Amino acid sequence: MARLPGRRKYRGRTVLTGIQRIFPVGGSRSCAAFRIRAVSRIRNATFFDSVAVTRNKIGKWRRGEWEWFPGGTGCCHSFGGWCSATGRRHPGRSQKTGDSNGMSQVLSTPSNQGETMEMARSEGVSSPARTDWQGDDQQWWDWYMTLASRPSSEPAEVPLGPEPSHEIEAPEYEVHASLAEPYELTEEDLSFFRRNGYVRLRNMLSPSVIATLSRRVDELLDAAHGSGNDGRFLALEQVWLTDPLVRGVTLSRRFGDVAARLLDVESVRLYHDNILSKESGCGRTPWHRDDHHYPLDSPAVCTSWLPLQRIPVAMGTLTCLSRTSVSDSLLRIPLSVENSSYDREVEDELRKDGVIPDSSPFEAGEVSFHAADCFHTAGPNRTGFPRRVLSSTYYANGANVIENPTVLSGAWQDFLPGVAPGSPAVSELNPLVGSAAYSSSAR
Repeated sequence: MARLPGRRKYRGRTVLTGIQRIFPVGGSRSCAAFRIRAVSRIRNATFFDSVAVTRNKIGKWRRGEWEWFPGGTGCCHSFGGWCSATGRRHPGRSQKTGDSNGMSQVLSTPSNQGETMEMARSEGVSSPARTDWQGDDQQWWDWYMTLASRPSSEPAEVPLGPEPSHEIEAPEYEVHASLAEPYELTEEDLSFFRRNGYVRLRNMLSPSVIATLSRRVDELLDAAHGSGNDGRFLALEQVWLTDPLVRGVTLSRRFGDVAARLLDVESVRLYHDNILSKESGCGRTPWHRDDHHYPLDSPAVCTSWLPLQRIPVAMGTLTCLSRTSVSDSLLRIPLSVENSSYDREVEDELRKDGVIPDSSPFEAGEVSFHAADCFHTAGPNRTGFPRRVLSSTYYANGANVIENPTVLSGAWQDFLPGVAPGSPAVSELNPLVGSAAYSSSAR
């Protein structure tokens, strides 16, 4: 692949880099934002940087502001960078700036702009149907959150969050024992899910179990991301592979059986699990349906959403739209991966129809399950505390991968390794979950 020369300060030295790949991370008609994957000649370091390309200039996000080649106004799309040599991540932000004098670090010369745009076209960045996401999962979330029409909020606008839990933590054997017990779904629960596409289940876990899980998740996030992440949406994927306590939740009979009954199927498999942390000051999550994201040909897909603390509205509670409120005009809104138009049009349509989604707060131990066709969002976290959630996605055993996954599916091949489009969605990372898993192992 052709490479473009670039320069970057590394430990006080300007080093040449080779740009390996350019792909879209947002933008608008007047400004397209790209992430550039570049390899340095020092220590073989890989840099993921934010670059914005307009009609007559190129900008780079550097030290909290955009740096531009001369002319015009700024761009409001930005992301953090990551360097494999230093192992450091830098949070992305949304900020609109004007011209700046420090412009020499974007590419080596302004004449590279035409070559940069040509390479961008060769990489197909203008197509929303790209099948490969080249960054990691955290970079996908950094990009995805910019698709919200109001992506940022003032941190600690509401300084008080939920009171810290003083619950005594359950020992781990008690956590696993509780997760092996069935949860009694009522006919009312099943009927509500079929009618609305989501359901909240109270007292699915005890406060002492929640306290144990919360401490473990805090430890995992601190180890992966450190501190000082205000304004970011942090994620950890596939935690079940390395952490026994999280695995106990993700692969539990309790959660798997609930998912299978809600979807009205005999057995379910795991797509992936997540730890999701909406840090203080993080903005809205854009309106979406999960069937935009999961590259599966079955509608029998649902996601559990397990809060690890009480979640007031100000913390950014999960907000679901009932199936009964979904109009034909809402379904006709064109999906966009280039800007926030989809999120904005969904909000406008709901406002026009006078529809009020369910954004009620969550109590400790309450768990939501939502179907793949459920429209949902989450508000900004205006408290001074992170909003942390364990989430797992389950799908009907027997589903296939769709023929043409899109960029919205992110790094889907990380979750279905070795599975080609059109093939059965089964790999060593997609075990049966719930009672069916126990029955299978018994045979």
